[in-house]
Amino acid sequence: MPESSWTEVVGVIAHDLKTPITSVKGYLELIEQVGELNERQQQFSERALNSLKHMEQLVGLLLELSWIDADRPLQCDDCDVAALLTRVVSVLEDMAARREVTCHLEIEPHLGVIPAEGRRLEQAILNLVNNAIKYNRQGGEVWVTAKKSESHVHLTIRDTGVGIAPEDQPYIFDRFYRVRSHSHEHIEGTGLGLSIVKAVIEKHGGTINLESALGEGTTFFVTLPRARGASCE
Repeated sequence: MPESSWTEVVGVIAHDLKTPITSVKGYLELIEQVGELNERQQQFSERALNSLKHMEQLVGLLLELSWIDADRPLQCDDCDVAALLTRVVSVLEDMAARREVTCHLEIEPHLGVIPAEGRRLEQAILNLVNNAIKYNRQGGEVWVTAKKSESHVHLTIRDTGVGIAPEDQPYIFDRFYRVRSHSHEHIEGTGLGLSIVKAVIEKHGGTINLESALGEGTTFFVTLPRARGASCE
């Protein structure tokens, strides 16, 4: 099967999976509202809902991969970067609190807007900040900063987490690549998140790089143009 046809098949399957997943999730939520569940029933219900959320995430990844491989143009609009970063940190507040991780948001005044497909760019930045929390140490810190130059907006996501070994760093944006170390064994993942982040950033005409040291943490550097690029419709 040609690659373009395969990409379309993956996109159609992933899209069609969304309907039954949403339906099952809705019925499970209704069961909880019908009457009080005993402890065992509550455990089963929570496990089922968590599994469905995981399935939703996988379907989302498949849809993003399908979009990337099809090389479709971005649906760009004016994107308020400061508002985007504020939403990302707010969404992840509970997760950070559970891990006792403190998030710092530092945004240069009058950062302005950039041409971007807001939903996709926000999901990419969300993934980076989510990882900064997930791979952090208990009681660690995360800094999300944004500055501008004449032609670009510069984002930095820095954490005090486990870090990435030098031998893993060249492959960290490859599809399905996962760091194989004792400190990462208990953390679930597909190895697709960072490859999608890189593709989305580059689709916007930007760049992403990292610096990391084992036991000290990781910093991701994202640069996005302030001018409209060829990929924007």
